[in-house]
Amino acid sequence: MQSQTLFIFTEYFPQYKQRFGNLAEKKLNRIILRAEAEAKLAYKKLSKPQTCSLKVYIELWVRRSVHEYITSRTLKAISPNKTNQDAYSQALQNFFYHLPLQLIPHIYKEIFDSKLEVRKKIWEKINLPTEKLEIAFIDIVKTRNQDALERGFKDELEFVWANKKIPHTEEQKFIKNLDKVLKYCNQNLPDTGKLPNNFYSVFNLPCYFCRLPEFPFKNLDGVRKFMFEQYTCLEKFKDKIIVKDSDRTDMCYEKENDTFQIRINKNFNLRHQSLFLIHELGHVVDHLNKFSNEIDPMKAGKYSGEKAVKEIEMHTLQKISTQLYQANLADILLLLRLTIFEIELYKKPEQDLSKLYAKTFNRCFNGAKQKTNPTYLINENIIANPFSSLPHAVAAVNVLKEPLLSKQRFSDLRFPDNSP
Repeated sequence: MQSQTLFIFTEYFPQYKQRFGNLAEKKLNRIILRAEAEAKLAYKKLSKPQTCSLKVYIELWVRRSVHEYITSRTLKAISPNKTNQDAYSQALQNFFYHLPLQLIPHIYKEIFDSKLEVRKKIWEKINLPTEKLEIAFIDIVKTRNQDALERGFKDELEFVWANKKIPHTEEQKFIKNLDKVLKYCNQNLPDTGKLPNNFYSVFNLPCYFCRLPEFPFKNLDGVRKFMFEQYTCLEKFKDKIIVKDSDRTDMCYEKENDTFQIRINKNFNLRHQSLFLIHELGHVVDHLNKFSNEIDPMKAGKYSGEKAVKEIEMHTLQKISTQLYQANLADILLLLRLTIFEIELYKKPEQDLSKLYAKTFNRCFNGAKQKTNPTYLINENIIANPFSSLPHAVAAVNVLKEPLLSKQRFSDLRFPDNSP
């Protein structure tokens, strides 16, 4: 085993020990040695220029292999087909008995793709057993908190702070500056004329991008061209950046062929797709920055990447258009609403969650007066992937708070461009 992968062994051994007991050391050593050999062979076959050094390539290949193995075995252990399920698996199964997981995105799409004035009627027609679902969901939350407690954490939230590699200093900044950022975002939303009366209603997700009278791009090629002009590292590796239509949006570094695979959700309009592409190309820039500094992005952690990308995103939107930058503040408010809801939920599961979801929305949007909002029940991430947006939310607050606290005028706000 090379010295550069010894620390990966140390990093993952506790997880393997917990999962595999006395077999952990032998199993982990075997996976690392095999992954090292695979990485060296694969690197020789990569087209030039390679995006990273052999050292970084071996590290990321090994870390991914180790992580993917333990993750796949953990998922098998909590498969819904197993008869000896733990409390968490049983709680999930109880919720999905009333509302199958595969139906959630279809219900969400049916409601929010319809005209605003008929969404409430569609919700009522679907007639979900909301009381039973809320009880089942509270049970899921309680079992997650209990699982975290058994792993040595106070609750699920404390576990997530650690798991997402969010430094304690960043956590404290987020808590301290959250309300200041909420105020700033509300004060700087773009002026798009008089808002409809139902703009902040239960069945609407307020979007200022779609209300802008003009938009600077006619297609995604224009977005790509602009980003490549701003960040020379993108131009250098343009043949290794692949953008495809999909049913989801993400960016993945594909280690086997040294490419960045970007998927853009085809179900959104050009304005939203443009913002998605700016964000995902920001991840490519961040990866290339880290590669050039001999850093494996996975080692740096989710939060490190999201904070760097949020800086790139803010910097880019400012360059394009003041109104575009301002419209993005509404998306940040929606992001913070989700995060605040989850934080309050896991602190105190036993409460009226429809009221809590409405209350957190009102906190984030000045002038909103929701009383109850049960639509958290059809948010797939809230149910099955909690705190997935926590790194994004913390990054948004902590990127915005620096110019905020220095009391610069909006027109003078500046963010790093992160060009390597």
